[in-house]
Amino acid sequence: MRWWTGIGVMSGSSLDGVDLALCRFGREQGAGWQFEIQEAETVGLGAEWLNRLQRIREWSAPELLEHHFAFGHFLGRVIRRFLSRRGKAVNWAGIHGPTLFHRPRQGFTFQLGAGEVIACHTDFPVVTDFRHQDVALGGQGAPLVPLCERLLFPGIPFLVNLGGIVNLTTAAAGFDVCVGNQALNELARAADSGLDCDREGRLARRGSVAPQLLEQLNALPWYRKSPPKALDREWYERELRPLLFEGRNSIEDCLATYVEHIADCVARSLRSKEELGASVMISGGGNRNRYLVERIEQRLAEQGIVVMNSRESDLDLYKEALIFAFLGLLNLLGTVNVDGQRTGSGIEHVGGSLHFPPRVSGELVRRERSESSGKRS
Repeated sequence: MRWWTGIGVMSGSSLDGVDLALCRFGREQGAGWQFEIQEAETVGLGAEWLNRLQRIREWSAPELLEHHFAFGHFLGRVIRRFLSRRGKAVNWAGIHGPTLFHRPRQGFTFQLGAGEVIACHTDFPVVTDFRHQDVALGGQGAPLVPLCERLLFPGIPFLVNLGGIVNLTTAAAGFDVCVGNQALNELARAADSGLDCDREGRLARRGSVAPQLLEQLNALPWYRKSPPKALDREWYERELRPLLFEGRNSIEDCLATYVEHIADCVARSLRSKEELGASVMISGGGNRNRYLVERIEQRLAEQGIVVMNSRESDLDLYKEALIFAFLGLLNLLGTVNVDGQRTGSGIEHVGGSLHFPPRVSGELVRRERSESSGKRS
């Protein structure tokens, strides 16, 4: 079996830090993929970056470009420190920065952190901007996770990822379900500026569900759309955030209500696909919110669906970093990593922009792609 070692880096819409996962992927000819997360860490954004990212609507065009380059330097330094402290060498990095603007209908999407700048801090290729080509082809640029989940977790019927956005993968589909940690984390910070999230769901557990707010949340028109469909921070700030912060309910009650809303959305998404005794794996950073997971488990149990939980493994926090490491590897190999049937472009393609560091040529990539092509022929 041949093994590849790389690093996945994810800094998402929840603004709870930068997740880094050192990963190995292996495959024998004619067989499926195997993987392991060797080491992982979450690095905080720090007060300065958190403050900047909470004010993106105030940025001018020059400020946006300034921050795009500055965040590239920030990510590059974070990656270099992560690897140097461990004495590890990798062959590539797959990186996703915070999505600031996602407007596929207008033909663009934008993730913060310039790839060419990040590559200046490394001695290996860097792959970024996985969504751009799909949007250019007429797709949503999302979701990217389902194709990888089907390759890495082939025996699991349903997979729910509790990230900044909650998404669902089935054998036939993959789509965003609702906003997740993005809303929960902001509510937690509103309760206490020193918090980056509602740990274990303690604040939500103290609150009570507000029936009127829950009804308003569940009635949002976006939920009636059919897949392929994807959510973004702009929709959250325009449609959902005003409901949560209108001031009629306490923060604890808003948290309890939004947890119930997520459980409703997950259960509703699986209702038409339910199979008695079927199993679903829940993972992602929100898996650490025990109250949230309990509410989802209870709702799914009512539908005869058994929950497989990854809470005690690195998958609960670092699955998205693992996925972006894998997306980067597939790009390196010249292998399809975007399923256009799920994103809406209708075209399978190799997504991601490849950036070489100053001290490395493209020979590694050419060799990998040549070998991969030879194995497929």
